[in-house]
Amino acid sequence: MAEKEVTKISLSTFFLIIALIVIFVMAIFLYLSYDEKIKANDKSLELQAQVTNLERSINNLQEKMDSNSAVENTNTTKPTSTTMLDKKYENSKYGITFSYPSSLSDSDSSLTNDMVESFIDNNGNQIVIARFDNDTIENIIDFEKNKVMPDGTKIELDIKKEGYVTLDSGTKGYCIETNDNSIVFITEKNDMVFRFTIIYTTGNETLSNAILNSFSLK
Repeated sequence: MAEKEVTKISLSTFFLIIALIVIFVMAIFLYLSYDEKIKANDKSLELQAQVTNLERSINNLQEKMDSNSAVENTNTTKPTSTTMLDKKYENSKYGITFSYPSSLSDSDSSLTNDMVESFIDNNGNQIVIARFDNDTIENIIDFEKNKVMPDGTKIELDIKKEGYVTLDSGTKGYCIETNDNSIVFITEKNDMVFRFTIIYTTGNETLSNAILNSFSLK
């Protein structure tokens, strides 16, 4: 009888120890799970704060950009190049039209030889229209890029860019733009080649491009 009681006590003690171990393991597991949850929650809050700060920085930057843009628009009092083209040239004989500033005065309208017309102002801005009968665009391009003075000196153009273009007016031709403030546009019509040259002073590049794009030969 005593042996049975000892056995019961031993089993009870064994199961009690097992239960305590299970409780201890579960307690550790719950603690670790809770700790991980706290850390994950803290990380989430940290990331949310970073996102909020980033959004605030982006909004501040956008406000500064909008403010600077508004200031620039307010301070821009100069008229656009198109509003400065207040005069129009029309030549019914050759179908030439273009717009230009009234500050450029008509200095030659002979329509003889190669010269068609030229305009100039007191600041050195100049427009020259010339025609070449029974010639080709390629020949005039070569002529422009390989000019030779009467004394044999070769004039080399300081070319910024060149190539075939279509102007805003729809006229197609070859354009040579140089670094010494000049634009040469070459086009053709009915076995005649026309050279439209714009020489402009520093600061008038936008205006010269507007004049060029208004040129039409129809």
